[in-house]
Parts: sequence; structure tokens; C-alpha cells
Amino acid sequence: MPSTNLIDQLKLLKNYNLKIGSQLIYQYYYNDIDYLYDLKQFNSVNKINKNLLNYFISMANVSALFDYIFSPIAINYFYKNINLKFDDEIFKKHIDDIKKIFDIANKKNAHIIFLIMPILINESTFDFSKKTYIDYLRNDFVEFCNEGDLLLDISKNLKMNLKPKQWIVNKFDAHASFKANEIIANELFKIINDKNDGNHVKCYD
Repeated sequence: MPSTNLIDQLKLLKNYNLKIGSQLIYQYYYNDIDYLYDLKQFNSVNKINKNLLNYFISMANVSALFDYIFSPIAINYFYKNINLKFDDEIFKKHIDDIKKIFDIANKKNAHIIFLIMPILINESTFDFSKKTYIDYLRNDFVEFCNEGDLLLDISKNLKMNLKPKQWIVNKFDAHASFKANEIIANELFKIINDKNDGNHVKCYD
């Protein structure tokens, strides 16, 4: 589902003629929650740090080069100096919104492959995404999935098979590289052909 955040995904899905029995790949990325960004979702952030973090977020959204150069610095700083985690109330709201996507698919008897993507810039951003949202989504999957849905956390596969520099296209483009996409495609192929090698989780497992 191409979009900028979860609200866009909901609008797209509501207007899309989803065929009964379809299999839908829902790729989750850290900016899917940005419709709730006012920094209330972060605990223990003082006024100076809020302004600084807001600046990093806004600049990273408009400049891939800025994102590549400064995101690791920002993430390292905030992760080490602040108890940076999503506020429970805000994240619960986000989970409720994710469930709406799964419920729309379920009404059409369609199944979702919930593909969770880490931030691939480097090892720091990779680990940051695991601690900030990936682990939470894995733990909460049973709260919003329906029978037949699957979760695929691609982090382990990427880390085992590629060096950090191979995760992204290049230093100017932090999107997943050809090799990273190849690994993701292979895992999706296994799921579609019902071959579980331990990398994906079934709803209610």
C-alpha cells in the first residue's frame, strides 16, 4: 500500500476495490505513526530536546541527504540521553488505527502479510527501530490481526545476510537496496507458497 502514513493507507484501502480472498502486503515503516507526531508520544523530552527533535524530523522528511547524515546522530543522541519510547496511550491509539486496516481486509475475507521494516540507514538506526517500534508491534500483533494474517519481521534476515552498507541504495538514498529487496521478496514468496522457515508469525500462534 503506497502512502506516507497510516491515515493515507486507510483512505487508500477504503477506496480500493479489494477482491474477496486477496492477499495484501502491508509494509510498516516508522513514519506510519507520523500523523500522531506532536512529540507527546515521547516520554522524558524537555523543551530544548523537543525543538531539536522536531527539527530533525522535519528536515529528514524533506532531505534524504540530511536524513542519511544526521538521523544516526539524532537517534544515537536521543536514545542514549532520553527515555525515548512511545507513550502507551498514543501507541494504543496507533494500534487501534492499524486494526482498522486489518478489519477492512477481514470483511473482504482478505489476508494481510504485515511486513515490518527497520530503519536501514546503519546499525544504530536498525537497533533503534527494533527497540522503538518493532518489538512493540510483534508483541501487539495478536491484538489487531485476524485468522490467516501473518507478520514478517525482516530485520533478522537482513542482518544475517547483508552488511549494513548493503541495506540501502546509497548514501543519498536510504531506501532498501536491490539486495535487501531481493531478500524481502524471497521471504514473501515463501509465505505465499506456505513455507514457514521460522521468520514469520501466524496470527494466534
